[in-house]
Amino acid sequence: MNHARNCQGHLDLRNSTVVWAGGWLLCLCVGSAARAAPPVPAVPATPVVAPTATSSAAPAGVMRDCNVCPDLVSIPAGNFMMGSAKTEADRETSEGPQRRVNVGAFLLGKFEVTQGQWKKVMGNNPSIHAQCGDDCPVDNISWDNAHEYIKKLTEVSGKSYRLPTEAEWEYASRGGSTTPFYTGTTITTEQANFDGTFSHKGGAKGAWRQASIPVGSFPANPWGLHDMLGNVSEWTQDVWHENYDGAPMDGSSWSAGGDQLRRVVRGGSWYSYGRSLRSATRIAYTRGNRLHSLGLRVARGP
Repeated sequence: MNHARNCQGHLDLRNSTVVWAGGWLLCLCVGSAARAAPPVPAVPATPVVAPTATSSAAPAGVMRDCNVCPDLVSIPAGNFMMGSAKTEADRETSEGPQRRVNVGAFLLGKFEVTQGQWKKVMGNNPSIHAQCGDDCPVDNISWDNAHEYIKKLTEVSGKSYRLPTEAEWEYASRGGSTTPFYTGTTITTEQANFDGTFSHKGGAKGAWRQASIPVGSFPANPWGLHDMLGNVSEWTQDVWHENYDGAPMDGSSWSAGGDQLRRVVRGGSWYSYGRSLRSATRIAYTRGNRLHSLGLRVARGP
C-alpha cells in the first residue's frame, strides 16, 4: 500500500491525519511521508467534449425527471463477475473472492452530480474546486451530505433517488467489459482525469491536471456513462467489508455487519494513480469524510 496516496486510492484513513493547508486537503500518514500539495491549478480551458449535464432538455436516449434533476441512463438487467481475479495486476485482497452477481435493471446518472445541479437543489456549493464552474462535479461532500441531497432531490422530483449499490456501480462501470478498465488493460489521461505522471502497465504517461474538470470531457463507457473512472471518486450505498465473503449475490446493498462507520467509494479521481481507476478497486472512507476529490452519482429504480 502506498501511504502517500492514503487519502485517495487506497483503503482507509485510520492511520492518517487530515488537515487543511492553503486550500488543499493533506494526509499526514503515520510512518511515511505524505505527498506535498501542489499549487492550485488552472482548470483546462477547453474540455474534450462539451458537457450536456446541465442543458434544459435531456439528449436522446437519456431520461430527466425534472429541470434540476441529473440525466439518467437506463442500465439493463444482467449478471457479471464482480471483483478481480487473483492474477489481475495491482489487485487488493478486498476485491475478492470474485463471484458472479445478478443485477436488476436500474437508472444511473449519466454524469457525476455537478456543482450547478447541487446548488439548484441545496442552495449552496461545498466544493473546494468551486472555481471550476457549474459543469464540474460537486466535491467535498460526505456520505451523509450525499443523502441530504438525495432526500431533497426526491422531494423536488417525486422520484425515489438513492446512491447506487457497490455491485450496481461496478456492473455499470464495466459496461459489459471484463478487463481491468472499461478502456481495456490500461487507461490514459486522454480517456480519464487522473494523475498520469507515471505510466500504467504499458500505457503512455500523461497529464496531471491537479483538479476536477467539467463532466463529460471524455468519451463515455460502452453504456453511455461518463467519468465512471477518474475526475471525482463516488460514494456508494454499501457499508465497508474487508472482502466479499458473505456479500449479496443479487446486486443489493450490503448494509449489515462490516464497519458501520465507513462506506465504499469507487472510481478513483483526479488525485489517483492509474491503478486506482480499475473497475474492481474499492476504497473505504468514514461516512463523514469530505475531500476535494470525492463526489457522487445518483441512481433510482427503473
